[in-house]
Parts: sequence; C-alpha cells; structure tokens
Amino acid sequence: AYNRPPHRERVDPDGSVHYLEPHDAAVPPHRGKKVCYEKKTCYEGQTRRSARRAAEEPDSLRAGEWENLKGSAHNLKDKFQNMEKKHRDTLIGLAIALLVLIVPFLNSCLSFRTVRIDSPEREPVYPVEEAAAPVRLVCSNGSTTLRFSREENGRWLWADDKTFPLDESYVLTLLETVRGIEHLPPVTTAAQLADYGLESSAKYVTLTDSKGESVTYRLGSESDGSVYVYREGAEATVYAVPDLLGQIGRSIYDMMALPELPQLTAENVTSLTVTAGESTLTLTPAEGAWTADGRDVTDQLADLTAWLGDMHLAACVDWRPSSGAAALCGLDQPGAVLTAEYTHNGVQHSFTLTVGGQRGAGYCVTVSDDDTIYLMSAEALAPLLALAQTGLA
Repeated sequence: AYNRPPHRERVDPDGSVHYLEPHDAAVPPHRGKKVCYEKKTCYEGQTRRSARRAAEEPDSLRAGEWENLKGSAHNLKDKFQNMEKKHRDTLIGLAIALLVLIVPFLNSCLSFRTVRIDSPEREPVYPVEEAAAPVRLVCSNGSTTLRFSREENGRWLWADDKTFPLDESYVLTLLETVRGIEHLPPVTTAAQLADYGLESSAKYVTLTDSKGESVTYRLGSESDGSVYVYREGAEATVYAVPDLLGQIGRSIYDMMALPELPQLTAENVTSLTVTAGESTLTLTPAEGAWTADGRDVTDQLADLTAWLGDMHLAACVDWRPSSGAAALCGLDQPGAVLTAEYTHNGVQHSFTLTVGGQRGAGYCVTVSDDDTIYLMSAEALAPLLALAQTGLA
C-alpha cells in the first residue's frame, strides 16, 4: 500500500473505485512523496523504541494491540469450534491434566518462597564439645572414705573391691547431687569460711573425668537439712546443698544390692522343715493346705505362711566375714533354721535360712551357702521364732 506507482484507477474518499484511461491518469500533485492508499498506520522510518518510550505509548496504540489480541482469540475460538469432536476432547483432556500438574507445583514454589522470606537468617551452629563424663568419684564423711569407678560398660563399682554387689543407684544419686551444686543459688559470694564450718573441713567429694581433670567440693556445717559447700578454687562462693551429707554418710554395706529371697507357698514347696536345737518340725503342703504329722495346721501357720510368701532381707551386716564373725553374730548356735525344698520354673531348688543373735531391731541371718551375714527384721521373723520355740499346740 506504500509508494505504489500510479494505476489506471482512482479511489475516492468514499471508497468508490473509478477506472481511468491513460490520458485521464494525471500525475497527482504529491508525486515523489510516500503515499498510503489504505487507512493504516505507517511505521516506516520509525526507530526501535526504548523501554522508556514503550512505557509511555499513547493509549490509542495500546487499544489497537488489545483489538489485535481479541481478534487472535476469536480466531482461536473459531478454529477450536471447527475441529472434530474427537480432537477437541483430546485437547480439553490435555489442558485439564496440565492444570492438575501445575497447581501443586505453583503451591510448592509459593510455600518455599514463604519459608525463605519468613524465616530469618540463622546464625551458623557450631558443635560444642560436651564436658567429659565423670569416671571416678571419691567421697569422705570425715571418718570413712569410699571410692567408686565407672567401668567401660557404664556400670559404677566399688573401686576397693569390684566384686562387691554394689547397688549403683546410690552412686548415681550422689553424682546427680554433686553435679547440680553450682546450679543452686549461692548463699554468699563473699564468704568467711569459718562462718560456715568450712575453714578446715575433712568432708569432701571429688569428681574426676575421663581427661583426668578433677573438681573437689568441701562440706562444712549443717543448716536446716542442708550442708554448706564450696568448690576448691572458688572458696568465696558457698552453696547450701540438701541431702548431700546423708548421701556421703552411708557405709559401703548400706549400698549393697541385697539378694532376693524365694517366695515360698503351698503351691511350689515340696517340703519345709523348722529346726530349733534338738527339735525338728516338718511341714508338708497338700492341695494348697499345710499339714504336720498328718493333721491340717493351715490356720495355725497363717502368719508364718504369709511371711514365707514375702521374705526380704533388711541390710548387710558383714560381707566376706572373718572366721570369728559368725560366732559373734550368734550363728554358731542359731535360734532357728528354716529349710525348704521348692520348685521354680520346673527346676528343684533348696533354700536355708539360719537365724542367729539379735542385733538392734533385727536378727543376724545367713542364706543357704552365702557366708555374708545379713540382717532381717525381728517383726518379720517373729512367726518363725515362735514356731521354733513353742512348736505347734
């Protein structure tokens, strides 16, 4: 439509076309100039717009582009409607599948972006070396010193004799108390040690870790169930620690894991004998009852049978006693000896309880082949001692 040579026709402004003879085709007055014969915008000679000019385009140009976009949409619609139904269904299915796949993808992108935006920058975390665990513990109450060591399997043992059956719960409780001392609020940070009985204390607890580093706490006087404590090297700070003095005041025998005694009943006992001096009484279970010399004595033995089903030792008196210890505890001339044959998990067992002399609120006893001397409460042994002394009425 641009710069066409003269034709033998004329187009009037109203759109009518007139065919001319050669002599009527005069050269128009705009000869040599660019002529646009169609009603369109001429873009020739325009340079490429910068991004800034493009943002400032006139509304008329944007309106034209919008009209072109609408026209393209109408063309696509016409093409879609003119397609065969089979092809249209296929296209619709593909569009739905695309929407189903793209929605979760956009949501994941949005959530990731939200987390990145909402989460503040975190400081890099560097590993902190944990304090080495204690492997040795020494405690002294001023007269007795106990030493404990932690083995490779994690168990605490009495360092002076690792075969001793230690109940390590006592050590773990003491360890917890000591390691918590400096988490307590201090009584003072400007202490005069004499005011707290700490100027020359012989009571102490020392912890040693796997690196060989030790820390020692000194114990002073008591106050309201607590004891004043300071750490060596930080004498000015004093703490009041509850229960610590009692925990280090135990003997090693107080920390012994006592053996469990069998629970004897008419269902698992095959025979039971009570001996006192020269007299012997044999009891036989029969269908859940107890008999002696063929007669039913179940009611007479009610207190004894109740105790037999729940026997417990109270404490250790002497572990690995010397040769004369048994006589000192009255076990060379026992007041009663209980002997029982019983079954446990289908295996036959024997049990012997030897009762010696009285000691405080209990009696010294030994159990079967164990030479350790234990203590059993006098109240628990009362039915057995009564039967041994008076027999059955």
